[in-house]
Amino acid sequence: MNQPSPSLTIFAKGSSKAGSERDRNEDAFLMAPEQGLYAVSDGIGGNKAGEVAAFIALEVVKQKMGEIKKDLDSLPKSHEGRRHLVENVESALQSACAEIHQRAQEEDNLKGMGATCTMLQFAGDKVVMGHVGHSAVYLFRDGILSKLSVNHTAVNELIELGLVEPEDAPTHHLRNILSRALGFHKTVLVDTLVFTLLPGDRLLLCTDGVTRHTTPESLQSALSHEGSIEALQQHLDQVLPQDEGDDLTYIVMEVQAGDDAQAQEGTTFSSLVTQEMELMDEHYLTKGLKVSDKLRLLHSMKWKNIEADEVFQREGALYTEFALIIGTPLKVSKDGHAIPNIARTSWGEIALLTPYTARYTLTATEETAALTLSHGAFQQLLKKRPRLASELLRRLGLHLLGLQTQDLP
Repeated sequence: MNQPSPSLTIFAKGSSKAGSERDRNEDAFLMAPEQGLYAVSDGIGGNKAGEVAAFIALEVVKQKMGEIKKDLDSLPKSHEGRRHLVENVESALQSACAEIHQRAQEEDNLKGMGATCTMLQFAGDKVVMGHVGHSAVYLFRDGILSKLSVNHTAVNELIELGLVEPEDAPTHHLRNILSRALGFHKTVLVDTLVFTLLPGDRLLLCTDGVTRHTTPESLQSALSHEGSIEALQQHLDQVLPQDEGDDLTYIVMEVQAGDDAQAQEGTTFSSLVTQEMELMDEHYLTKGLKVSDKLRLLHSMKWKNIEADEVFQREGALYTEFALIIGTPLKVSKDGHAIPNIARTSWGEIALLTPYTARYTLTATEETAALTLSHGAFQQLLKKRPRLASELLRRLGLHLLGLQTQDLP
């Protein structure tokens, strides 16, 4: 049991077993509740090399993340702190990659070894995912199971680039070829994702043996059962194959509210998460996106508080942000004259393409806030998540052509 924030408690159970056709288990998992750290690793390489690689991956990650243990409560409270936390997650996996690569170069019996590694670092009301390989992270929230990680296989890299259709992936000849792993090279590209936890959330961290031999429907059914974390684990075990060649490893987690005095504090960020999702459900750029894509987009966005009577945008000035407005729409004026009957909840979508010169002055009539995405952050999203960024641009293009939200294909 771990308490990563004053208002949340994490309960977790893990399991790992060797495949029936294997003489050893090359999977491994890490549960370090005192650090708020959980991870799974799938080793690659014969003659026990895969087993060694998985062990190294988890040991290095635990050591590196332990160096910032004392800062875990304070880091999530600011954007810069969250960025620092993400950088530490990336650095931990990079260090594991370098260590595995070096050992493989130095010892003949370990040549060619590597490992996948997927980790969750809890900090305050946030959790950071670090991901390399084809293990998986699932979020079960409000009765819906969402896969948050993307398998680093050759076919998925092609899907991300728009060269292969997602529905063709299950039968594609490159579906089982890893495109990223720890140790194959000195460095590796790490996927990260930060999102806010809510009481009642359930998380599943598992190696590909679990995802390969179950279905999303069976996992969702298992995670939907009420009861203790022990009961949840029993339901999960029931949907896993009992006699399968692959190693099977998972950690299942449940987020619960703290005591009554702490629960009130928890409602603040619960409300914030609800507002974020409602904003995205209503706007034409983000309406209907998968939960995982919404969370990836939120990872790139910032909250901006706006005081009453504050000018949010000034006519003639250059701006570089797209903004979703919370609450009361901003007052619109041009050449010093108010323009009535404009009640827009978003401004500056064109900033995704290019910085723009404001045509209007926007002023808050009362204290409010905005969720913003800068031009620079969108350019980074375009590099890291081209499929998601391209979908946003497609929707923006259709909107500029005059189509309504309901007309979007």
